[in-house]
Amino acid sequence: MLQLSANVTTCLTVAFMFGIAAISSNFVPLFFRQKFIAVCPAIMVESPVIYFAGLSTVIGTQYLIPTNQIKTYSFSLVLGAVISLILDIILIPRYGLMGAVITTVIAELLVLLYQSIFVIRQKQLAYQDLYSDLIKYLISGVIMFILVIAVKHIFSVNFYNLLLQLIIGIIVYGVSISVLQTKAFKLFCDLIKHNF
Repeated sequence: MLQLSANVTTCLTVAFMFGIAAISSNFVPLFFRQKFIAVCPAIMVESPVIYFAGLSTVIGTQYLIPTNQIKTYSFSLVLGAVISLILDIILIPRYGLMGAVITTVIAELLVLLYQSIFVIRQKQLAYQDLYSDLIKYLISGVIMFILVIAVKHIFSVNFYNLLLQLIIGIIVYGVSISVLQTKAFKLFCDLIKHNF
C-alpha cells in the first residue's frame, strides 16, 4: 500500500511542482499584481518542496507513525527545523528571499532523505518501492514545463492564457505518463474500468 501511495503522490506532486514553476510568471501578476513579480523566481526555486514534503508526509503518516516509530518521525522534523534555522541565519542576510527559499528546499530534502534512508535500512521497503517511476514522472514534468512555458511566450499575460496553460499542462502530463506506462496511470485506468 505504501508503495502505491508513494507512486501516486510522486505522480501528483511532480506534476504540481513543474506546473507551478511553469505558470508562476503568469499567476503572480494576475493574482498579486506587478509589485509581487519578484517572487516568480522564488516560486520556481521552491517548487521542489511540493515533491519533498509530499513524499515525506506519505512515509511519516503511512509508515513511521502506524509502526509506532514516532521518535524517528519527530526527529526527522526537528532535524529539518534545526537545519532550516541554521541555514536561515547564514543565507537570509546575504540572499534575502532567495536565501529563505533555498533553506526551505534543502531542509525538506534532508527530511525526506533521512526518512527514506531509515525506512530502507529497516528493509521494510526497497529504494524502488519509494522511487519507482520517478524518472518517468520527471520526464513527463519537464516536457509539460517546456510546452507550458512556450505557450506563455506566444500569448499575452491574462486569465485565458493561464487557463490555456493549465489545460495544456494537464493534457501533456497525462499523455506523457500514459505513453511511459507509469503505475499511477495504470491505477487510474483500473479505477475507470471498475467504476464505469
